[in-house]
Amino acid sequence: MPFLLIPILVFAGILVFVGGDIFDGGTLSSLKVFLPFQERTGLEQTTAPPPSQQKLIPSPPPQSPPPEENTLQEELSYEGMVWISSISRGEPFTIRLSTNIPKDFSVPFTGWKLQGQADSYTIPKGTEIFSSTSLPSGNAPIFLERGDRVYISGAHNPLVGGVNFRPNECFGYLKKETSFPISVSSSCPDQRLKLEDVSHLTPNCQDFMLKFSRCSLPEYPKTLFFTNDFQCRNFYEVLEANSTYDSCVRRLKNNNGFLDNTWHIYADGEEFLREGHDKVQLKDLEGNVIDEYVY
Repeated sequence: MPFLLIPILVFAGILVFVGGDIFDGGTLSSLKVFLPFQERTGLEQTTAPPPSQQKLIPSPPPQSPPPEENTLQEELSYEGMVWISSISRGEPFTIRLSTNIPKDFSVPFTGWKLQGQADSYTIPKGTEIFSSTSLPSGNAPIFLERGDRVYISGAHNPLVGGVNFRPNECFGYLKKETSFPISVSSSCPDQRLKLEDVSHLTPNCQDFMLKFSRCSLPEYPKTLFFTNDFQCRNFYEVLEANSTYDSCVRRLKNNNGFLDNTWHIYADGEEFLREGHDKVQLKDLEGNVIDEYVY
């Protein structure tokens, strides 16, 4: 059986070649090349990989604090929205202001100041629609809107209660009996009678009623004929009741374009402008200088 010795001798030679590693304290790692494949478990490697093999995960960038919320007043500048267009140093003085205000925006104007070198004037309250029963206690802060202009007079206010106001379509009725230092329109809404309005009246009454103008009603005749014409007299009284400023306002105040785009403000004799030349600054509620004018 000599052929059976060949495999034995080959195996013995291999053992001699690696025997030193097996029997002289070699580690089991050198035997793994000869052992059958074993499924690895998570317990085989418990140490972390060397630093050179670790992936560096960048830390998130530091978050900046949120910006502070500024109020509209802090961010908003009225410069270029309102300015002094002219100053007339007469008796009384007249100051004109112009505006360029964005659409659908309003500027709170009450409390602003016109500051001269010697003194100042504070913008008061006002009323948009004046009535004969208007009182200063019923005034409200003035707000300027797109297209508005402001006239400030040193004269005394001519209206009942001394209110500052916007003129309107009905001011022609007031101008018949009141002198306005700042001019207002003398026209009134067209209320002239038509032929069909007076066709039921007597001929003499028709002729009389057709003389009615926009802002004035002629005095009712005192002749015997008109005194005895009760139908004419009743028609006249109704017409008279509807030919006043307050009745005009009640009838037209909701119409587009009823109010003028100006504010009329009276300083009631309060003087703050120096004689000669001066520099006047326009300041908002925060004291910011919005415009200045030298006269």
